[in-house]
Amino acid sequence: MSRNYSDFGHSTFSAAVREDSFEYEYGPSRRAVQHPVASQKPRGRGKKQPPSGRRYQEKRVQQGRRANNLITEADLADELKQKLFQGVKDERTARERLETVNIMKAITLPITTRSMGLGSAHIFYSLYGFRNMKDIPARGSIYQMYRVALAILEVKVTICQRSITAIQKHEDDFAPLVRNEELISAVKGVTILPDQITNAIRALGKVKVWDSLYVPNLARDQRTHHNLLIPQAENVRYSNLRETVVALQNINTPVEYRRRFYRNNPIPGAIWKGVDNPSSDDNPILDNANEIMPEDYGLNEFNDDLQHMHAKINYLARKVPKYFTGAVNFDSDGTKAMLVCNAQDTLRLPDRGAHEPLNEYYARLRPTGDIDEYYNLEGLTSVEQIDGCLSLLGEVPTTPALEYPIFFTRNSRNCCQVSSLKYRATYDRKYT
Repeated sequence: MSRNYSDFGHSTFSAAVREDSFEYEYGPSRRAVQHPVASQKPRGRGKKQPPSGRRYQEKRVQQGRRANNLITEADLADELKQKLFQGVKDERTARERLETVNIMKAITLPITTRSMGLGSAHIFYSLYGFRNMKDIPARGSIYQMYRVALAILEVKVTICQRSITAIQKHEDDFAPLVRNEELISAVKGVTILPDQITNAIRALGKVKVWDSLYVPNLARDQRTHHNLLIPQAENVRYSNLRETVVALQNINTPVEYRRRFYRNNPIPGAIWKGVDNPSSDDNPILDNANEIMPEDYGLNEFNDDLQHMHAKINYLARKVPKYFTGAVNFDSDGTKAMLVCNAQDTLRLPDRGAHEPLNEYYARLRPTGDIDEYYNLEGLTSVEQIDGCLSLLGEVPTTPALEYPIFFTRNSRNCCQVSSLKYRATYDRKYT
């Protein structure tokens, strides 16, 4: 026969003993009170719980805590460490990781800008290709669209560069970043543009392929011994547009630089003199520099450009919604389309006649020439190659002396994949 002593106030002591091992005493209440025999040994803790049992119990406790939204400080510290310091287990691994981050070097890719002029040209060609042109808003010219597109590209590169902490080589060979915060704020207000512009903007940003980190930047201006700007068709930026058009209209700018620019002209609506016919480039001199970029152009004029272009962009969005597949995101990472490189070949925008109305020029504003071959810094899919073909972010300067040091990264000898896409055929297939 067994007894439980919890009935006698011993809540923590329960034992089973035989009845003949107790002596009985009868107190005043005449109630029997049991006492263990003095010679009986107290019961021990029993067998030790095996490790598997302890782990099971710990698991049950943790499950109970999760069910009740409870967590210990140790568990909280472990979770924070896993999220904030992945791969860090102790002080040694933390130190190794910090040293690895500090010595990480990025591959800075020079970004070219001809796609902004070509994209702006296609937008206006599409606008004025409709039968009923009376509905098209009168405000907004191709020159305003070109200025806005260049500003968007330069601001996107600036925002990307500000977020990079890795070491970059040849920093002195790249252009200064945009420091006008009012301009940056105005540009970031632009969220909707046709794909002819946004495809290139989306491609800009940090791109990590295996152990390589590619980041975009814009090349600095090159100058002659007399401190004259060397105009480069692949490096027209919002910040140097005025100086570029002034150099192109300056007879003192070496004619060879003006010829090379003319052969690969990226400026829509440029009027040239000094050429007998479009196939000649004897002594090209730009004749409408102030129309392309006014002399006293500032932030107020840029805001006017944004307002005028807003009406035309909304009209095009209603007519051809397939051109608008995504918004402009200035904080996003880049895409592998940024890794596509090419020579400029014969692709250029047509000249505008000296007295030709803009509406007539828009109706024939299609690029001439073509690009026949592309080179990729990494292995790319067919979709990535098409995006890179149309973005034209990795063009190599036509002047060999201007290729080094930073454009050497874009040299075909550094590429691992060749693409036989044709620019004009790809463009027509995507946007027609």
